[in-house]
Amino acid sequence: MAVLARPRWILPILVAAIAVHGAGCADGGEPRVPDEADDDAAADPASPTADTVGGAAPAAVSLPANIPADFPIPPQSTISSADALTDDDGTLTNVTILSEGDPEAGYAWYRDALTQAGWTVTAEAHSDGTRSLHADKGESYVDLTVVGDPSGRTRAGAAIWKINP
Repeated sequence: MAVLARPRWILPILVAAIAVHGAGCADGGEPRVPDEADDDAAADPASPTADTVGGAAPAAVSLPANIPADFPIPPQSTISSADALTDDDGTLTNVTILSEGDPEAGYAWYRDALTQAGWTVTAEAHSDGTRSLHADKGESYVDLTVVGDPSGRTRAGAAIWKINP
């Protein structure tokens, strides 16, 4: 019986699609790159891990210490879930980000911010209010899905594979 090899991006796309139930960020701000200060971010009301999204507050969580520094986080957003798995080859980080604003504008922000950070968008899709993209940077990649949720927020789910140097 022959075993079919699956493309490396299938699992992260599925994980991101499941993690995302809505998406966006539309304040047009500059990309925020995580740094060491993220450990103390919950105390900072301007931090994306603090509850800065209006309406019913989702639980904010801290970013994993090894989230790729070149993955942009929108200003005034809340990280609602984040985890990272590391092996000898690299790190797979999954993150869900809630923001205010229109999902289309949020998707455009991510696309532009990723491009500015050196990622090359190689595939895009749009279906029933859900936008997604696949971007590469060397041997690393990101699969991003952006949708709107019933509360009016935008939800982005990203699976980021960063190869070890």
